[in-house]
Amino acid sequence: MLVSHTLSGLTEARLGRLAEDLAFVVRPGDLVTLSGDLGAGKTTLARALIAALADGAVGEIPSPTFTLVQTYDCARMAVAHFDLYRLNAPEELDELGLDLALKHGIALIEWPERAGGTLPHDRLDVRLEDEGEDTTRRITLTGHGAWGGRIERLMALRTLTVRAGMDGEACRLRYLQGDASVRRYGRIVCDEGNGAVLMDWARQPDGPAIRNGLPYSRIAHLAEDVRPFVAVAEALRGMGLSVPQIAAHDLDNGLLVLEDLGDRVLGREAEADPRHQREMWRAAVDVLVALAGAALFVFNVKPLYRTAATVLVARQESSEAVVRSPVREDPFEQINAMRGEILARPTLVKLIEKLDLYPELRETWPMAEIVMRM
Repeated sequence: MLVSHTLSGLTEARLGRLAEDLAFVVRPGDLVTLSGDLGAGKTTLARALIAALADGAVGEIPSPTFTLVQTYDCARMAVAHFDLYRLNAPEELDELGLDLALKHGIALIEWPERAGGTLPHDRLDVRLEDEGEDTTRRITLTGHGAWGGRIERLMALRTLTVRAGMDGEACRLRYLQGDASVRRYGRIVCDEGNGAVLMDWARQPDGPAIRNGLPYSRIAHLAEDVRPFVAVAEALRGMGLSVPQIAAHDLDNGLLVLEDLGDRVLGREAEADPRHQREMWRAAVDVLVALAGAALFVFNVKPLYRTAATVLVARQESSEAVVRSPVREDPFEQINAMRGEILARPTLVKLIEKLDLYPELRETWPMAEIVMRM
């Protein structure tokens, strides 16, 4: 599969942003070649890409013109920067350690034509051309093999940030360490002070059938793309709860630009300043009770409730679903039972007692008195 895209009018600042986009999507084993005339910007792009992968944690990034290869131990992955201009024969590339570099990280190669036909088939070729005024460049990205589909995704990512108004020279993209899932996150930081979080969640293919002809993802009702995230966010917002605003989305490609709420999370803040624990846990309890009450209005609320509640009670003794009540004909009875199960959780009861939340709960919900006495 061979796919090409051309980007025109790139200033040095926009060339740096392209490098940050590339740094966001590359992964260990990737080969990126950089070709163009002398002074076209190959080394400039390579340096920007290495700096993005290192998140600024590397010092000087020299050109490997005379050493032929420079290596960097970046936080996310190792980088080997090759310059083959002085290579005498393609066979010498093996002696420079390209195969080893691809096993441990990524490789950037300037003057790839010197390698003849010895380069791996799966690779990204980047050609840089001066547009005539020596201030802007035309970039042609060509994906070979698996990189064909990945280039399309890269372009979708860039299109989405344009729609979100965060593609300018004043905005930078930084890789954001996420969880252990298949999702990938980036933080867009702009000079004006506004910013956002980029979520990259490509739809995952179903695995093999393991029961009744269904894969595990279907049996466990796992979210397989961004659509459930968007649906939950909209449902929570409809209940009056605070959730990240979605600035732009590409549901088909699994890309979202979200409001950046920062790095402050409940557990970390509670440990940093115990004086605020009471206020934070009270807010968490209020949210859980609000979610339980939503059962009156939301059809089949349990999947939604289970997802949101699990996040909010992550510091309890179990991350399993909180709600296990059978469906009852009387909606008010169902709401009270769900509220009761929330407040009767052993760890949450201890928190309510420790932080003296009981009087406030009794005022806002009389049923709490019955539950707390059980």
